[in-house]
Amino acid sequence: MSDPNLDKPTKQTFNIGLGLAFFMVGALVGFAGLQFFLGKLPLLTEVLITASYLLFGLLIITFIIIFYFRNFLSKRLFGTSPKNVHTALEDTQRAANYVTDRIAEYVLKDAPPDIRSGVRSLLPRLAHQFFWSRMRNWWWQWILGMFVAIGGLTGTLLLMNQNALLQSQNDMISRQMQLEEANRRSALIVFLSNIIDKMEREIGEQQKGLSEEARNKKEYKLSESLIRQIATLSRSFKPYKFLEGDSLIKKPISPERGQLLINLMSLPLDSTTLQKIFKRGSFESADLRNVVFIEANLTGADLRSADLRGSDLSYANLSMALLSDAVLTDTDLRRANLQWSNLTGADFEGADLSRADLSKAIAINTHWKGADVSRANFEDANLSKAIFHQSNFTAEQAGSTASLYKMEGLPDSILDTLLIKHPQLFLDPDQVEQ
Repeated sequence: MSDPNLDKPTKQTFNIGLGLAFFMVGALVGFAGLQFFLGKLPLLTEVLITASYLLFGLLIITFIIIFYFRNFLSKRLFGTSPKNVHTALEDTQRAANYVTDRIAEYVLKDAPPDIRSGVRSLLPRLAHQFFWSRMRNWWWQWILGMFVAIGGLTGTLLLMNQNALLQSQNDMISRQMQLEEANRRSALIVFLSNIIDKMEREIGEQQKGLSEEARNKKEYKLSESLIRQIATLSRSFKPYKFLEGDSLIKKPISPERGQLLINLMSLPLDSTTLQKIFKRGSFESADLRNVVFIEANLTGADLRSADLRGSDLSYANLSMALLSDAVLTDTDLRRANLQWSNLTGADFEGADLSRADLSKAIAINTHWKGADVSRANFEDANLSKAIFHQSNFTAEQAGSTASLYKMEGLPDSILDTLLIKHPQLFLDPDQVEQ
């Protein structure tokens, strides 16, 4: 005997957990879509406006084509020609008269004559009224719809133009503020000129009584007071943006700090004086593009985020220098001493570091695309997350480093060799120390 409960339809229950899961997924997708479209709103607006005008033009062209080929289309769709349309109206009128005559004859035979005569023209008048009223309503709706659409698009264009003008105005205000900052910084050039005069006077005092040959060979000291003034002035020169051509530079730099360092390197100062200046002062973000610092003593100099593109630093002493995030693209660093220097985030793209000494340097997250590192010394250097695309970095150089953790750009043949001989180089150095 069958169970009667089996024949009853099962009652479906709502799965609250599944519903909440779908709701959360929908909310996340909607939020992500909103953020995407908000970021692309100007572009989407332009696309929609362009598409609307193209659609409007397409409709006009379609109407023209339909009117021009109306004979062909009528024959294909309805099997007749527009020339015979007036006969359809006449036939419809005769049929309507016949129908109304029959109605008036049998249904309204007892009605007054004026009502019977009015019925005969009632159907044609109703058809006429219905057709032209619908045509009129459709026509006005189409006109009003297009008017509203074009008005809305025009308003959107005006708003976009206004936003563009506001953005341009904001850019001009920002540019003006940057230029005012540049003017304020340029006022410190007077102090720079005074500092240079003081350095030359102190050096001149020390040169008294010396022969020309002795003067050229001697290195000179500066007073503690003047060293403090130089260090203070270097910290007063903050980086800022300024105009290059018609636009502001993207990254703030300090031309004044660069000029101060160039003047220091041009003087025959002894290493003790320079170390004191570099220890107390700062040349961070200095503008040092295309400078010539051949054999310059920059030991311990703070050159973080400095722009040294195209400069000649061959044979320079940059040991223990701070060069993190510095721009060293296309820089000549042949035989330069970079021992114990901090190069984190520096960009060496296209630079010449042949025979340079980078032993024990911290070169994390550095970029070496196209750099010439032939016969460069990387002993115990930390090259974690470094990128060596299109560089001549060899397996021997890589094997002498302290870390190659997450390095990119090495050929597979070199990687295979290193993984066999030096697998510890690819481990996280922080975990290895622990």
